[in-house]
Amino acid sequence: APGGGAADRVRRGDFDAAGPLPLNTHGGLLSFGHSGVAGGMAHVAEAWTQLAGQAGSRQAGAPRCALVHADGGVLSAHVSLVLQAEGRR
Repeated sequence: APGGGAADRVRRGDFDAAGPLPLNTHGGLLSFGHSGVAGGMAHVAEAWTQLAGQAGSRQAGAPRCALVHADGGVLSAHVSLVLQAEGRR
């Protein structure tokens, strides 16, 4: 989004499960979990569930890849993963 344009994208639904860039399809850490390993693994589990097409009512189309980012400590350690569904490019 251009500078100052993210709020418009949110209002349009761009980040909803049916939007072009679904985010936090499992609700994110405000819905459950905590920062650190447990929260990060919950993100990985949701990404796998989405890529496998097994997310039920949360399913975001037929994604080919997923980006997962997590942090640990007091925002002192970060990790990002890009996952790709096998056979999808």
